Amino acid sequence: PRTSTKNVAAALHQHGLPTKPEVKLEEACVLGLKLGDKQGQLRWERLDPSSIEIPAVLTRRSIFQWCGALTAHYPVCGWLRPLSSWLRRLASLTGYWDQPISKELEALCRDLMARLLSEDPAHGACRR
Repeated sequence: PRTSTKNVAAALHQHGLPTKPEVKLEEACVLGLKLGDKQGQLRWERLDPSSIEIPAVLTRRSIFQWCGALTAHYPVCGWLRPLSSWLRRLASLTGYWDQPISKELEALCRDLMARLLSEDPAHGACRR
């Protein structure tokens, strides 16, 4: 059985847990996701496409952070999740966390960035 959001908010409030105002699903932004109606279908995508930009300085640390940000919170990432894991594994073979990476690994990161700009897999249809 479905429960009204007002009933849930009231129950949480009884236990001292405040809630945010109700938001329509079609207008929601949650965990870096933007929901919207596209041609009669509810779809999700990245809230901020600039979050996929490659770091200015590529080090082992920045690759781990970047790859984590690319896949975090996204339920479906297709080819991106295994590819970012592979890049992290390659980065872990480098020396220190803040040492610049090799030109070969930098080229792989730039290739990933170019592919993301043309076909970012972090999007999909919502089921109701």
